[in-house]
Amino acid sequence: AWAFAVPTPRWPSRARAPPLVTPRAAVATVFLCFGLSVGLWGGSVAEAARLAGTSAEAVGSAFFGYGIAGILGLTLAGRIGGGISLKRRLLVLLAIAGICLAALFQAAGATTLIAGLFVFSFFLSSIDLVMNSEAAAVERDLGRPVLSGFHGLASLGVGLGAISGSYLSVTAGLTVTAVVALLVHATAMSAVLLGTPNRGATHPRSAGSSWFRPTFGLVVLSLVLGASMAGELAATMFSAQTLASQAPALAAYAGVGATAFALFQAALRLCGDRLRSLFGDERLVSASLAVALVGFVVVAASPGFGVSALGFAIVGLGTACIVPCGFAAAARMLPRPAAAVISMLSLITGLIRIPAPLAYGWLASRAGFAPSFLLYALIAGAALALALVAFGRPHSRRSA
Repeated sequence: AWAFAVPTPRWPSRARAPPLVTPRAAVATVFLCFGLSVGLWGGSVAEAARLAGTSAEAVGSAFFGYGIAGILGLTLAGRIGGGISLKRRLLVLLAIAGICLAALFQAAGATTLIAGLFVFSFFLSSIDLVMNSEAAAVERDLGRPVLSGFHGLASLGVGLGAISGSYLSVTAGLTVTAVVALLVHATAMSAVLLGTPNRGATHPRSAGSSWFRPTFGLVVLSLVLGASMAGELAATMFSAQTLASQAPALAAYAGVGATAFALFQAALRLCGDRLRSLFGDERLVSASLAVALVGFVVVAASPGFGVSALGFAIVGLGTACIVPCGFAAAARMLPRPAAAVISMLSLITGLIRIPAPLAYGWLASRAGFAPSFLLYALIAGAALALALVAFGRPHSRRSA
């Protein structure tokens, strides 16, 4: 019998098409849009508060609730439904936060403003946790530092959003600003859909409980980051009212304070990973706190619009590297999922972040917006003293 071998035709293999958006580009877009969202609201606070008839003390109370909601969002976002992936979390949270922000622009009174800001802060902070967890995964996949660059894009977004928010809100109205905010969130969702991979469960069962006892090093790091985050919130959310109170005729440009803060912060953050390798996290954090202290003193002593804007720019330089250094160090500090570690860190930062805006609002209603920034100078000084003492301990070096 003859056996005839029939050749199997070889069809040209089809290589899998590369994604339209890489994971790095996707999370970078989310960071940028996150900053734009924060900036749009920060630049519009003065106009929103004016139309809602809200006093300085009430605004301080609103941001007191904002701080509490932020802590809750950062603490719970990675712990509820551990089997849900980071990608799905981002999509849902971005959609809800966009709707909340659009509604917040329509707040008609102090009570509505406080309640709306609380809800928006909760979902915004949840996005913060999830996008940083995804960023840590991207950095791990790439095998090189990129986290500071992502935070630089967020700062750039805050700067562009703040000046856009103040201008649009005063000249075109808060409804137009709300539509722009919805488009920003839709852009972030599109990037996640196209480029973010499904990495599986956010907190696998094999990782154990997401609740744990923090180490000494993590507590110190959390308190230092809490001081920096409180200062960042103040520079973003209270700068517009500070400048508007100093120069009412320039209210449409009051967002320039947050813009100066964010753009200078972004410029330094974009090269922050190189600075970390040159000086180390501990030295960089201590030096950054000293610069932030100077910036807050400049704002507190400012005689007018221009000097205040300069002070906020200095604050931006001072706070630029603290949070990226802290998040990266925290993720390395313990053998647990990044979402769980960042959640615990964020919970501890609440000891400073929650009461600071309430105290500032009380002071601002009595002494004025600019002089009351002395509070944040004192907080930065205390954090610097803690860092210098704690980072000098051998235990601290081993923990970090």
